[in-house]
Amino acid sequence: MDQTNRELDKTMCQHPWNSVAVRPNGLVIPCCNFSTVDPTLSKSWHTDSKTHQDFLNSKPWIELKQTMLDGKKSPGCVICWNEERVGGTSMRMYSLPPDKKYKTMNDPNKIEILDISFSNLCNLACTMCNRQYSTTWAKEDYLNGRLDKLRDSVMLEPEDIISKIDLSNLQVLKTFGGEPMMDQKRFIRLLDSLDRSKLKLIIITNGTQLPSPEFTERMLECSFVDYEISLDGLEGTNNWQRWPGKFSTVVENMKHIQEMLRGHRNYKMTIHSSVGAYNVSEFPEFVLWLLYEFPEWRHHVDIIRHPVVQNISALPETYKELLAERYRALTIRPNAQNQVDVYRLILSWLEKDDGVPAKSFIEYTEKLAKERRYDLSQLSYWNQIYNHYLDSQ
Repeated sequence: MDQTNRELDKTMCQHPWNSVAVRPNGLVIPCCNFSTVDPTLSKSWHTDSKTHQDFLNSKPWIELKQTMLDGKKSPGCVICWNEERVGGTSMRMYSLPPDKKYKTMNDPNKIEILDISFSNLCNLACTMCNRQYSTTWAKEDYLNGRLDKLRDSVMLEPEDIISKIDLSNLQVLKTFGGEPMMDQKRFIRLLDSLDRSKLKLIIITNGTQLPSPEFTERMLECSFVDYEISLDGLEGTNNWQRWPGKFSTVVENMKHIQEMLRGHRNYKMTIHSSVGAYNVSEFPEFVLWLLYEFPEWRHHVDIIRHPVVQNISALPETYKELLAERYRALTIRPNAQNQVDVYRLILSWLEKDDGVPAKSFIEYTEKLAKERRYDLSQLSYWNQIYNHYLDSQ
């Protein structure tokens, strides 16, 4: 491998050439990890009328490719950079071809991976989410005066966008939401148009609803199935962060999915957790619970970056110091689930000062709890967090 390719190893990613993620608000990006939090970035990655070919040859897409080929790091890829910084293996790294034969600006776009959410229909209002991806959040915003018209809260942009995408090379279909199990008819129509015998299907769901018999039939016809359920902690913690929380229902549905997939030739089951200020205290306990109760399930973890008042660094300083001591021990004494890379990533956030005062986190949480008529004493570790905050005043 020559020097040029060794340098490109650090910045290159194949997703801008072979992947597209479509969101219900008209956002079209290379992958689910691509960040458009910056308003200038977000606006340039939206489309509602351009054809697929036009969009892949638009200015932001071309500039992203060129940035990578120039050996520079795109700000949109910050999630992968953060994972790699602490020794983790990022989605970018997984995308790299074994032979190191990277794409160039002259290579055509062949979409092999489609990450799609058809609408923002969702029965939960997770604390780190918003009405762009949840109609339950939209209802809360309407009731609390943050949204003028509730009838405009359902977003259905993607069907028109998808109809313009050449899917003849598709190998991976990833369902996203909203909650995809509330949009099964649209996903069934899409699956009916694809060669399922050669398709890897990745289902990302909050686990509160099961697939219908019609969806299950098509799912089991796919060459590989990855069933991924979002679960962020034990019952009290999960039911706050994945509001209004249905922990017991999700656990029962996990057992059902296990039995259903055991007859499939190629499958894996994954728990996806988003770690932030509300669940970082309990997270090691949750990892051990998963290992004991559901040893067949893999565990994938993301760090909550936005809203910033919910990320780990927003906790009171003295409380972060206590947690950091605990996580340092975990990074050198891995458990059977081998979460060392995750614990290192969490530790890096505990040691980080993003300039978000703990006061903002406390006030945001109290306001949200008041809107939801929720007693925060039910939230694991809240009293300890709050006492550390009071002691710092």
